[in-house]
Amino acid sequence: MQHHQNTQHNQPNERPQDPRFKTAHKEAWIGVALAVFNFVWWYGFAYGLGSKPVDEYTYILGLPAWFFWSCVVGFVLMSVITVVLAKFVLTDMPLDDDPAFRPYPAPPASPSPGSPSNPPANPSPGSPSNPPTNPSPGSTHDTNPSSQKGPNS
Repeated sequence: MQHHQNTQHNQPNERPQDPRFKTAHKEAWIGVALAVFNFVWWYGFAYGLGSKPVDEYTYILGLPAWFFWSCVVGFVLMSVITVVLAKFVLTDMPLDDDPAFRPYPAPPASPSPGSPSNPPANPSPGSPSNPPTNPSPGSTHDTNPSSQKGPNS
């Protein structure tokens, strides 16, 4: 029986990975860890303190201690942790195709029609790239003062 190794070869035409993927991957794991911590906190207090008979419950601010610690304190704690992570750990970055985050050279831009490197095939008469060859006397394109009609002509 023949085994084939599934290896990826780095071929010359492959582009390197966008560095934003590495950041997003790290931040996704932070989110997963935060969710797991939240669940462990909630489960530990809700079922740890809440598994006693109701007669043995202790109360904080009129709430059973298991509910106060798992839901009230847990919510406040998770909110604070989330804000701290968002302000100091997570990275704010654009998700569109931003050249600043492009690790590979951009493909050459094709010149747009009418650009200096690619003039239009048939420019319209009177355009800057194709001035009129035989303007009418007195027109704005006529620069010969002797051909302009004055009031005494």
